Amino acid sequence: MRVVLAVLALLLAAPATGGVIDTVETRIDVRRDRAEVKLVLSSAVPWRVGTLADPWRLALDLDGGDFAGLGADALGEGVRWGVVGPDRMRLIVDLPGPMRVTEAAMSSADGTIRVTVTADADAQASLPEESADLDTPPSTREGPLLIALDPGHGGIDPGAQRGLTTEADLMLRFSQEAAAALRRSGHDVVFTRERDEFVSLRGRVNIARAAGADLLISLHADAIESGDASGATIYTHATQDEDALTQELTARQARDDLLMGVVLEGQGDRVAQILVDLALLDTAPRADAFADALAGAIEAAGLPLHKRPRLGADFTVLKSPDIPAVLLELGFMSDPRDLANLRNPVWRRQMADALARAVDTWAVADRANETRRRR
Repeated sequence: MRVVLAVLALLLAAPATGGVIDTVETRIDVRRDRAEVKLVLSSAVPWRVGTLADPWRLALDLDGGDFAGLGADALGEGVRWGVVGPDRMRLIVDLPGPMRVTEAAMSSADGTIRVTVTADADAQASLPEESADLDTPPSTREGPLLIALDPGHGGIDPGAQRGLTTEADLMLRFSQEAAAALRRSGHDVVFTRERDEFVSLRGRVNIARAAGADLLISLHADAIESGDASGATIYTHATQDEDALTQELTARQARDDLLMGVVLEGQGDRVAQILVDLALLDTAPRADAFADALAGAIEAAGLPLHKRPRLGADFTVLKSPDIPAVLLELGFMSDPRDLANLRNPVWRRQMADALARAVDTWAVADRANETRRRR
């Protein structure tokens, strides 16, 4: 079952010493219809926050958080903590009923986290139940994968346009078709958007991370104003764009967050960037492996590939530090044949099936590699 999100997951700077909780300055205020948490740490650490149901709780995970020396009642009644993984601590706050996260932010300067949750009768848990208990050791995920599908653009940002056809609408339609193919293969799906709305680039990554996705696939069908390009292209993260076309697409995507005046905090934080780079040492090879599987599946299906089907780019959606991510350009709306294909439901189904087969192939190999890594 797809987890419906009410969570923000954020990665910020973390010194090697971790964040010690300041029990004097920390405040946790739980009321009938609202709860507010001000968690003061000695330094900023990677973190995420979400809700758990049956009973309702707020869960705040800290990578490198230091709870050593805290007494049982140090932070008040209904508050407890424990270990949920290597170097990961979880703070649990009991809630009076269904609530959803409405505000969450950390100051990278002093490590203060502020979270607000408000009553919502329709709220659903935003963290998977398998991660609910404290002192649960991490384990390799078995069974279906959770695939995050990211239909590019949306809302005030239609993306590329040809006539009445917009990239945003095409990708939303294809994401539903791809989801159907993935579910036929036994996988679960979460979407970064399910209607014509604007979602920031950073927000898309946060949605995938909060859901605990195993893989993020961003879907696009761009257009170029000069030169010619056609066929599918699969991008994985690279610190520098590999060619002029990639530079053009990167610049266009980087403008998406400016449409709503979004400020990307910590862009100049060298410590945060080092953390992301270290995490990508693990996820980058996994993303590359999926990109190779996807290119192979598209080729095996007889669908058109770009002359350079595998490229690297510094796209924001490829920078998730803990989820392998690829950006799939299904084709170019500036190419007449590609545009005809993108408008053709039969062609889109063939592409969706190829994507699902690639996930199947990658999942088997990735689990085998995970087993070897744990030995």
